[in-house]
Amino acid sequence: MVVGGALGELPIYRVSDKPLVAKMLLAKLVVLPLLGLIFLKYVAVPYFLGLLIILELAMPSATSLSVIVRRYGREDKLISQGIFYSHIVSLLTLPLFLALFNWVVRAQ
Repeated sequence: MVVGGALGELPIYRVSDKPLVAKMLLAKLVVLPLLGLIFLKYVAVPYFLGLLIILELAMPSATSLSVIVRRYGREDKLISQGIFYSHIVSLLTLPLFLALFNWVVRAQ
């Protein structure tokens, strides 16, 4: 509700800082899961532990970030936009990384 309230104050199509939000999305939803896949490829862990690692790395940003940032009076609109767009983009990246994880596990 806090993220929705912060997003309701500004147009959703107008991102405050596009390059910064894009970098955040790239780092959170692509780079971290890729590093996790590389790690899991070379380190033998049980299947469910590996699945948990990939799920944690590929999940979108936590909505509690918006509450924390609002509490300290920082850029809550930018953070809310990042959280919103990370949830939208994760609809594509999460299934992709789960499929890649299964492919990596099966190749071992």
